[in-house]
Amino acid sequence: MQPLADTPIARYGIEALLRVMGVRAKWCEDPTPAIYYGSDPQIGRRAAVWVYPKGDSEGESGAWTLSEIDGVPVVSNGKKPARLWDGRRLEFDVFRATAFWLTLGGERSVGTRDAHGRVPSSASLAASDIMAKRPPVHAYAELLQTGLERTIGRLATGSRWPNDRRYAVAFTHDVDSPERRSRIPGLMRDLVLGAKRTRRESYWTLRTEVKSQGLRETCFARPTKRRAWDFEKICAQERNRGLRSAFYFAVVRRSEGHACDVVYDADRRRFRRLFGELDAAGWEVGLQASYSAGSAPRRIVSQLDRLTKLARRPASGVRHHYLRLDPAEPLQTLAAHAEAGLAYDTTIGFNDIPGFRAGIALPFRPFGDAKDSGSFLELPMTIADMHLPRQDETAAVDSVIAHLETVRSIGGLAVLNWHAGHWYSDPAWRAAYLAACDFVSSDAAAWSALPREICRWWLSTGDQTRGPGDCAAATTVPSSTS
Repeated sequence: MQPLADTPIARYGIEALLRVMGVRAKWCEDPTPAIYYGSDPQIGRRAAVWVYPKGDSEGESGAWTLSEIDGVPVVSNGKKPARLWDGRRLEFDVFRATAFWLTLGGERSVGTRDAHGRVPSSASLAASDIMAKRPPVHAYAELLQTGLERTIGRLATGSRWPNDRRYAVAFTHDVDSPERRSRIPGLMRDLVLGAKRTRRESYWTLRTEVKSQGLRETCFARPTKRRAWDFEKICAQERNRGLRSAFYFAVVRRSEGHACDVVYDADRRRFRRLFGELDAAGWEVGLQASYSAGSAPRRIVSQLDRLTKLARRPASGVRHHYLRLDPAEPLQTLAAHAEAGLAYDTTIGFNDIPGFRAGIALPFRPFGDAKDSGSFLELPMTIADMHLPRQDETAAVDSVIAHLETVRSIGGLAVLNWHAGHWYSDPAWRAAYLAACDFVSSDAAAWSALPREICRWWLSTGDQTRGPGDCAAATTVPSSTS
């Protein structure tokens, strides 16, 4: 049988987990390795940590389940281990489990889909309460590092973020509905001529508009004036706090694509002018792929070319409209991004709750050894305005601060997504966003950067397990079983 450590998915999991740990490693045939992944007891007993391979090759079958052993999320599709450690032997295959989460393995067998073909959080193992405060890949890295240090002493690990910052935050904005005409004429008509219930609803809607935007802006602005054009407001708030963000624009309108695509036309002069202003001031302009692009990856290239012509600068990143990757093979959509020359995707996240859909709060290579992703990374979205209540400001603020504190505690990356066009209409979303900006800008442990800057940093620090580097005996890994 081909050794498990040489199979693509196991090797991918090993390299990914060591990258999270921040250690350098090499593959070798050392008879006394620091980490041994295999089934030979002679080598395993001499290793500092022996990870015993378990997985599909051993005939496990059935539905995937998630449980917790000593605070560690354990995923299995067969008999789960009774314990994590047996001396130096780790009974839970953390490497295959890491690959399982990063490649969205738990979603392949899920038959429940929402109206847009997405796996709802209610049907996803990644939405379990077990994972809410501790993404499993981080737990696996801590587990493996603890086992190593218990045997060989403290490991020399590199800093994840610049200047020894504890965690990183990327502020991003999907641009779905950045403009709309005044609602006042219709509200006034319903207030005078509508039925009793309609008049009541129109009154309260009109009152909310006046309260949020002021009487002059609500009632006396030109009917054709663009409203929900929040870019100046968002940028001013970020600028005042020393922050910058990325805006993802769609270039396919509803009339050209799907009924769920956006209404605005990015070819209009006001958008082309906006692209230049954002770029000149240090913000990032990215692509929001169309609703159907996830299942037709070739459309990514044409949409990327179109945005490049309008913005006069190549986009580095993409997020899909409705977070809609290919329902059957989401990694194929990401592969199309890499082939198109994009640096990153930031689509993997839940539509309805905050959390860690890929089991991690860090950049990662999404393909494993099955595909060469080059320098392409996934920056998983971790929280969005749509995850929060629209009117309850206290609850919304508490949720986003709790999320940032969770990411801070694990030294991860938080990717926030607040839609442009809701500054006045959804006060709780606005309050939560401002609270997040205040929290990050005042925290000396936070590194806030554009997504493209985070990608450059992550790649510049190197995939520590891929190059020869400085390989100490404490971090060597054999390439095969004996």
